[in-house]
Amino acid sequence: MDANFAKRSRKASLRDVHEQEAEMKRALRQLVALVRVERGQDLLEYALLTALIALAAVTVVGLASTAINNTFWGGIVTAIDAAL
Repeated sequence: MDANFAKRSRKASLRDVHEQEAEMKRALRQLVALVRVERGQDLLEYALLTALIALAAVTVVGLASTAINNTFWGGIVTAIDAAL
């Protein structure tokens, strides 16, 4: 009795391993198919382009604000120093 149970148990566990292996292969095929979809690539390219434009805009505004600040406040500070 115990020998038959062990044999059936091994067969069942091997069947489980094969089913798990087949499921992993299906999941891997689906993942590869998902990566190959080009619609997602277009979306990623637009997102990267948007991020690059936003970064450039922040940099330009930062530099412009420094230049404007120095120009106007520099004139005011010079006038105040001359008055004192």
